Amino acid sequence: MWYYLLIEVVLLSCYGMLGMAFMPEEARFDGENGEESKIVRFMLAPMLGAAVWLAASVFFGMLLPYNGFLFAALTLFSAGFIFVRRQRLFFVCDEAVWLFVLASVILSLLVMYGVMPHKIGSGVYFTRSAYDHVKTAIVHSISANGLPPLNPWLADGGKPLIIAYYFGWHAWAAQLAMLSFVSALDAEAVMTGFTALLSLLTVGAFCVKLTKRKISLLFLFLLSCPSSITNAQLQAILPKALHNFFSVPNEVYWAFLDNTLWSPQHEFSAAVVLIVLYLYTLLLKNRDKRQSLELALLLGLLAAAAFFTSVYAGIFALLLFVLMLIPIYLTDKSFRKDFNASFVFQLSAAAFALLLSAMFIRYMLRYYPESSPIAFGVTPYYMAVSGFAQIVKHWCYFYFFVLPCRLSLPYILGIAAILLPNALPDDRLAKLGKYFALLLIAVIFVVHSTFYSNDFGWRTPTAAFRICSIFAAALSGRLWLAGFVRTEFFRPFAA
Repeated sequence: MWYYLLIEVVLLSCYGMLGMAFMPEEARFDGENGEESKIVRFMLAPMLGAAVWLAASVFFGMLLPYNGFLFAALTLFSAGFIFVRRQRLFFVCDEAVWLFVLASVILSLLVMYGVMPHKIGSGVYFTRSAYDHVKTAIVHSISANGLPPLNPWLADGGKPLIIAYYFGWHAWAAQLAMLSFVSALDAEAVMTGFTALLSLLTVGAFCVKLTKRKISLLFLFLLSCPSSITNAQLQAILPKALHNFFSVPNEVYWAFLDNTLWSPQHEFSAAVVLIVLYLYTLLLKNRDKRQSLELALLLGLLAAAAFFTSVYAGIFALLLFVLMLIPIYLTDKSFRKDFNASFVFQLSAAAFALLLSAMFIRYMLRYYPESSPIAFGVTPYYMAVSGFAQIVKHWCYFYFFVLPCRLSLPYILGIAAILLPNALPDDRLAKLGKYFALLLIAVIFVVHSTFYSNDFGWRTPTAAFRICSIFAAALSGRLWLAGFVRTEFFRPFAA
């Protein structure tokens, strides 16, 4: 475990420096408080660096052999880029921030431990969350054969088959297996824990950005720990007379830790989408052409990273974000003015994302399913609903019972923060976050996957659920500072 902790620390440092080098100059001056802006950039940097590295390595890995020589070339370029922009590197000496980082590292190790096999007596056991980690075979296939991955389970008369999957995260995890002395399964476990760490730091950065108070970091961590409520737990709490009236499906939607354990690729993609949302707000208000071009290229790179790691949490979510902008453009004069001023750079970002994703899109379309992967209808999970009365009843059940049980307090408090007046800052980032979260959460009631598991409904709103976590932490911190007594333990967070 100490070896894996060392890997996490090294990766966090390297991706952090790369992220600082790629951090847009506009982010330095975003916000009234210089110290707050520095904390935000410091916490965003590792996720930004990891996304840039993943997008570049997958793009070139589709063109060139995916091996140590490619990684060495990318490492040399990254080191040179960091050296050229070394004046952008910095360090934050803040007690609250480092307490949050330390707590997040411990939590990430627990996530990592939940994926790894455990030897008990003469047997080897896995936790239930390891179900989806049979895809470690994809990690092994990539580490052995390169990109795109071969199907590790099926072959046509002994002839290898290409597997159709958004393999970006698994290609990233395979790099650890290829460059260190760990197996594909251990590499996947380590990168699952590391993804949890990156996601927490990203969400934490936006908590500080919105609230300008570090107390929100404490509440974010506490809100990230609860697990989803299962039907067995629910029935243990409720009287038997209510069991037939209140039940919750176990295989739908997951709280942060459960979702990261189950499918880290979607959490990675959702965190990248949040950074795209933030950088988009910077692009809207920027009027310097050179800086706007740099922002546009970075947005395209990040959009490609989100796509490579998850079709649902990445590209579907971003497409819905674009659709969301249409009514905002028609009704908000200030937004329309900024949108028109930066339209060319927005097109540049989209074109660059398409260029980077061209081979990946070709690969996905080559193995496109015979029927459409999504359909419309009120089927959030395995059950069709018809008739207006049934639809209203199911809507109430879904949003006021299923999601609160499965997503816990971050969803409840996050929705409350969205709906309550003056609960959140009145700035563009908060407004776009609110609209985006509400749209994603609304869409999953009427759009679903056509195959046996509702991946569209479960994965597409991942960014919305993380936005709810941000808003929930912001609201909790505000309520705490307004009416509760601070103890000595909380003093570092009170600033």
